[in-house]
Amino acid sequence: MLINKIIFGFNSFYLLLIIALIIYNKIFDVSVGGLFLPPLTPAYPGAGLFTLGFQILCSIPPIICAFSFTLLKTIKPHNRSNQFLLYSAILTAGYLLNEIYRLHIIFLQFGIPKLVVYRINFAGLEWKQRVERSQIRRVCQKST
Repeated sequence: MLINKIIFGFNSFYLLLIIALIIYNKIFDVSVGGLFLPPLTPAYPGAGLFTLGFQILCSIPPIICAFSFTLLKTIKPHNRSNQFLLYSAILTAGYLLNEIYRLHIIFLQFGIPKLVVYRINFAGLEWKQRVERSQIRRVCQKST
């Protein structure tokens, strides 16, 4: 029953968000015509091949980590590696969102340089490695 409440909460939140955006559009008269334009056609057939391929490759780790987290959470609910899988899923999903929506380019429009965005990404990677090392140490100490 808890999952039903969570799903209902998410749906309600997004419905209210859409209503708020509609009201915002009506009050400030923001043009939304660009949302309905057809996508730009590439200059040649192979354009974007590596970008789209990389986006597909970026989607695999968060899916595997999230699936493993939910599976291991049911098998061993209080295992320390569950947190690692959850944080790995969140971190790699962040990279995926950055790759799909080009957040570093959007942040440039707000005056935030790419170097700052990449530094935040690198800090997340450093944090993930520290968590990994601490868990490896715990496993090695338990085995000896």
